[in-house]
Amino acid sequence: MAAISEFGGGILILLGLFTRPASAFMAFTMLVAFIQHSSKLDPWNRTIYPMEMFAVFMALLFIGAGKYSIDALLSRKK
Repeated sequence: MAAISEFGGGILILLGLFTRPASAFMAFTMLVAFIQHSSKLDPWNRTIYPMEMFAVFMALLFIGAGKYSIDALLSRKK
């Protein structure tokens, strides 16, 4: 499920299509990765990367794709 979320979500975010749902799934994936690394007591340089990406995806979740995305083009046509 994580591979599908990361592959499909990455393509959707790149296109700017369904950005908010895709970033929600990817943020959840990064949260699980952070928890896994923390529970194994991995070094901090391995643990911080999923947390950084979690912050990025949460920002995309709240901000959205922007005016140059396919989502914006679809919402203008309605």
